[in-house]
Amino acid sequence: MLDTQSMKDLKELNEKCGMDMCGEMGEYHTMTLYGPIFKRTIQISEFTKEKVDNSFIMEPTRLSLTPE
Repeated sequence: MLDTQSMKDLKELNEKCGMDMCGEMGEYHTMTLYGPIFKRTIQISEFTKEKVDNSFIMEPTRLSLTPE
């Protein structure tokens, strides 16, 4: 969620290491788990996190679909 505190945190990261606050240089990636055109929702119940170079990777290890 973007709120006043998260904006301050992003600004600090921008000043500290040059991270683009708008994500224009690939800082942000999204994953769509639900939407009005989908019949079911993907739920992630377990995942791993790994740092590779200057990036963090989240890999879901247990997924399920909500009942229809």
